[in-house]
Amino acid sequence: RGVLRSRASVGSSRSRRRSARFVVFLGSSGLPIEFFNIVQPGAKYGDRLSQVDLRIGKNLRHGRAITLISLDVFNLFNSNTPDVYQPSYGTTYLNPLSITVARLFKISAQFDF
Repeated sequence: RGVLRSRASVGSSRSRRRSARFVVFLGSSGLPIEFFNIVQPGAKYGDRLSQVDLRIGKNLRHGRAITLISLDVFNLFNSNTPDVYQPSYGTTYLNPLSITVARLFKISAQFDF
């Protein structure tokens, strides 16, 4: 007893999806005043969104207590694909309003007894 035993673990996830479909709204309020198809529904999509998340963890066991220390990396390859576009028709039509969140690191520890 009293010997420190450990086990490592690695996990990852990958997501790929199409960006939202483009819809046209007329009017400065963003509400449709009159709806008509400038772009056929389902004919135009944004860039494909690809993101890889990675988790590396280590279980440390001391007697009956277990400690998990892990490092999470979100958006590993730091993709910057737009995920929200300006839907109102005008000079800013289809300009990106938001891009994928930048690379993010998280260090965590969990203690079970």
